[in-house]
Parts: sequence; C-alpha cells; structure tokens
Amino acid sequence: MNPVKAMLYEKDAQDRKVAFQFNPTAVAISHGCTLREIGIGKANRNDINGTTERAGSKFLSVQDNLEKLGFTTFRIGNLVFDGYPGAIDSCGQLLNWSYAFNEGGVNRMTALIFSWGLFQLGSNTTTRIEVSMTRAEVVYERFTPKGAPTRAKVSLDLRATADNPLRQNPTSGGVDLRSGHTVVNGDTLAGIAGRAYGSPSQWRRLARVNGIEDPLRIRPGDQVAVPSRDDVQAAAR
Repeated sequence: MNPVKAMLYEKDAQDRKVAFQFNPTAVAISHGCTLREIGIGKANRNDINGTTERAGSKFLSVQDNLEKLGFTTFRIGNLVFDGYPGAIDSCGQLLNWSYAFNEGGVNRMTALIFSWGLFQLGSNTTTRIEVSMTRAEVVYERFTPKGAPTRAKVSLDLRATADNPLRQNPTSGGVDLRSGHTVVNGDTLAGIAGRAYGSPSQWRRLARVNGIEDPLRIRPGDQVAVPSRDDVQAAAR
C-alpha cells in the first residue's frame, strides 16, 4: 500500500504546499496552561528570585518562559528532503512560512494546514489542523560539486491556530475522516467519489485529503480516506 504523504499547505492558497518526501517518524505535541488560566496573576519579575537563563545573547527570566505557555505546539523533526532542485525548493518554502508578514500594519504569520491522511489530535477532531510556522531549521548535508544542495534534514515547530484544537468541530471547515476505502481492481478516485458523494468530480477533494498527486497511480490494496458527505458539502460552501 502506498503511504499517504504528510503535507503543509497554505489555508488560502492550497496550491502552495510542501508534501513531505518521507513521512514523520514522530510528531511531538505539547501544551501548557498560562498562569492566568490557572488563576495566578502576572508575577513581578523580581519576585522569582531573579532567576535567569541564557538564551543566545538574551536573558530569559522564568516568567518569560512561563508566558510562552498556553498554545498547543507541534514539533516534527528529522524530515528528509532529497534531490535537486526539489530539496531546496521545499526547504525554501518552509523557511519562508517561518517569517511574519505585515498586513494592515499588523504582523501576521501565514495560515497553514497540516494534513496527514487520518492523523488527528483526537477522535472528534479535524484531520486538517490549522497551524502557523514558528520555527524551521534546515541542515543541508549533501551538495553537488558546484555547491547545489541535494539533501536536507529539517525540523519544524508549528503552533495550532485554535485556542483548543481538540474542541474543534470537524464540520466547520475541517474534514472528519471516519471511514476509508480499500482500493480494488478497477477502482478510480472518480469512481470512489461518485459512490461516496454522487459526483465523480469530487475526486479532487479525495486526492487533496489523501495527499495523492497523481490520481492514476492508486493501486489495489491502497487505503483511501473518505470524508463524510456533510463535510464535503460544508467545505464547498
């Protein structure tokens, strides 16, 4: 069975995407409540015994570190990109998403979607996880004799956009993948879409959700995630 590719793409420009050549071996997810959320007011920096730790050329107090809590974050490490110019193109896009842009005098991060087939945070959450890129680290390891990068290892830090992504309603813009279809001889994405939704033209949505770049390359035994009809209709509105 061909694996479904994990990918990141822009929420408002889905053609700008990076499909991971090799799927993650681990996705670390973390969250911590802010002091205010657990009923503790903002502490005076001088009340924490002046404890500091060095971070590059800056000193961060314990309070500074505590104030970073409150967000659901993702860390995906040891991603590998091979080939030229594919590796440098993908890494360049990932790095570009780590920069803020100015919109109406306000700095914003690009709204992204992390998608990996049936991957989700909880049984009732969407498989299209809205995130922003807070950090991208690229280490180029191999080069052509002329210096063109041909292999890179990448680590990404992502932050979930929703305050609590485990309480998202999968039908409000996301896709809830509760069922799947095992491909048999003669199956096509258009045929699967026609049976599931009554419209073969919905094959494009199946291809995007499953990270399938060439719809003609599905093979018997492949597993195709099939969103519910309600989710497809809601996302089309």
